[in-house]
Formats: sequence, C-alpha cells, structure tokens
Amino acid sequence: MLYIYAYAFHMRQRKVLRDNEWAGWIGSIRAAFRKGTIGEYWKTIEPENWFDPEFQEFINNEIVREDKPKAGNVAKELKTE
Repeated sequence: MLYIYAYAFHMRQRKVLRDNEWAGWIGSIRAAFRKGTIGEYWKTIEPENWFDPEFQEFINNEIVREDKPKAGNVAKELKTE
C-alpha cells in the first residue's frame, strides 16, 4: 500500500491529479494510517531505505501528525508549489 500512496503522491507533484482526486487520496491515506496497522508498520520499516525524502516528509508531517491541515488545505498547499 505504501508504494501505491507514494505513486499517488508523485502523480500529484507532477500535476497529474486534480484537487478533488488528491483530496480523496489524502482521505484514504489518513484512514489507513488511523484505522489500520500501516502507521505502526511505517515506524518500523526504516522508510529512508525504501522511499524518497519528499514522500517521507509528506507522511511524517501531513499524515502521521494529527495537528496538520486537512485534505483541502493540503491540496491547496501542493497546488501552489
């Protein structure tokens, strides 16, 4: 699943995904981390060995942390980059 999420993240960076599509991905990713075991898995796999730094930063800052902006704000932030 993490590779699929990384792929979607990079599609967003390349402006392949629209805001509403990206908002759906954000919701799916957050739900998987909150309700599933993927959050615990992320902490144990040493992601620096598997994923690029931008995706790691995205997961750590926008998904794992609860105090970050919601999906709509994240989509807007990525759009302005």
